[in-house]
Amino acid sequence: MRWQSLWPSFWPVESRVEKIVSRLAPTPNGELHFGNLFNFILTWSHVRNHGGKLWLRFDDIDQSRCEQRYIDQTKKFLEYIGLDWDDEFSKQYNCLSEYKFALSRLPQYQCDCSRKQIQERASSHFYDGFCKNRNLACTTGEYAIRFQNSKLEQEDFILWRKEAIPAYHLTSVVDDLRLGVNVIIRGEDLLDSSLAQNEIYRLLKDSNSSPWKIYHHQLILSDKGEKLSKSRNDGELFKLMLENISPRVIMGELAKRLGQNESKFQSVDDFLALRIEDFSTELQLN
Repeated sequence: MRWQSLWPSFWPVESRVEKIVSRLAPTPNGELHFGNLFNFILTWSHVRNHGGKLWLRFDDIDQSRCEQRYIDQTKKFLEYIGLDWDDEFSKQYNCLSEYKFALSRLPQYQCDCSRKQIQERASSHFYDGFCKNRNLACTTGEYAIRFQNSKLEQEDFILWRKEAIPAYHLTSVVDDLRLGVNVIIRGEDLLDSSLAQNEIYRLLKDSNSSPWKIYHHQLILSDKGEKLSKSRNDGELFKLMLENISPRVIMGELAKRLGQNESKFQSVDDFLALRIEDFSTELQLN
């Protein structure tokens, strides 16, 4: 199969249009927190201010962790606060053949290392390339597949998990290409993810693909100064909605956490006045 033969059904016409196309890309595995909300509003306002297109994309490839109820609640919450989107994409597990085809185009090798083994060898979670020259045979359910990175300062990250499903970096780039995404806005804690995904993007992009722009924004922290996390049950937005806390109060709380005058931010539309450059840094790609 030739990559170009997938063009009509795989990459849409949006990827050939020079307008801003971005996405909200939550993983439906828990309740949204104020950090998610900041990312959504910053992305939404940037797209709307430039007359672009906004996708709501659910990163739901891992069916053991993702639940339909979180997809439903996310959409209800966005509607509740008045944040709109133009199109939607979900059910990544229906696209396995496309992810496998993308995988076949990337430099790779098999790896049977566990996280514990990696940490014991390197005293960190940074993979040391142990399996790069072992020439392990492909065995589903036993080995992961890693990207063979030509940049020594970057890690050989996982493309395909031992559970026989594509990893986040691969699905994210393939879906961004599929949807014609050319602007990505994410938290500053995801810099390493951006560098990894840019390596995949460089190898998979078509001559018709629009150049990427990636922005990393400041994080909203907890009272303890920690990054907000679903795994620590920091999510509270669905609960606020179910308790009928008004969108005006929610927007004011977000503004306060951003160091803004909460009285000036009583609706989503009020955030259109904020500039992405005031909260984010553009990643210089090569």
